[in-house]
Amino acid sequence: MVCARTAETLQIKDKTGKALKQVENFTYLGSVIHAQGGSEKDIEARIAAAWKKWNELSGVLCDQRMPIGVKGKVYRTMVRPVLIYDSEAWTLRRREEER
Repeated sequence: MVCARTAETLQIKDKTGKALKQVENFTYLGSVIHAQGGSEKDIEARIAAAWKKWNELSGVLCDQRMPIGVKGKVYRTMVRPVLIYDSEAWTLRRREEER
């Protein structure tokens, strides 16, 4: 992996001599790593994953007959962890903090 502030492309080869593809960002263990650094893409991916989990659980979370306590427990154990996973490593600007 090469992280640089310039758009310079490097020719990196594996041990067999095959050239490796250089990309701007990739996902590793659920976190999006961008070549320029920053956490914007990772935050966007986490928010999208949390909304996806919310939609999967909307039958429980939006059911009028379900007690509010159960809804809170489902949210705290199923939705919130998806959103804040690995968030302690984010470097935030004010715009990301507000999101």
